[in-house]
Amino acid sequence: MKPSYFLGILMLISIYWMGILYRPFLLNITIAILLVLATSEIYKLTLTYFNRPFWASLASTVILAALFFLPIVYFITTIVIQITHIDLNLLTGMVEQFNTWVKTDLPSSLQFLKPYLTDIADPQNISSIASGALD
Repeated sequence: MKPSYFLGILMLISIYWMGILYRPFLLNITIAILLVLATSEIYKLTLTYFNRPFWASLASTVILAALFFLPIVYFITTIVIQITHIDLNLLTGMVEQFNTWVKTDLPSSLQFLKPYLTDIADPQNISSIASGALD
């Protein structure tokens, strides 16, 4: 057997076993590589601005965190503001309108849902669901 064949076979076996060893981490490694590729330009820009690797990496981390978390914070804040401005009279009217629709105008194809819909639209059940959602 030629030594080159032996080394080739040994290398293929080693690559196979390394693949088995690193299989649980391949997704994390791929995500890390993609993050490095996506943020390398931000790091280079901050490095030219700060002239120190520590401060450049800190600034690029803060920028990346801001790009990720600020939209989430904006979304949650907007939802909270919208929830605080709910008109309870309008909500009560909508529930009463839903109850009358269930009792009178429910299509025959949905009659099997009538007990469930009346149970959901019960005012005591609505208050318990709302209090559970707000806790």
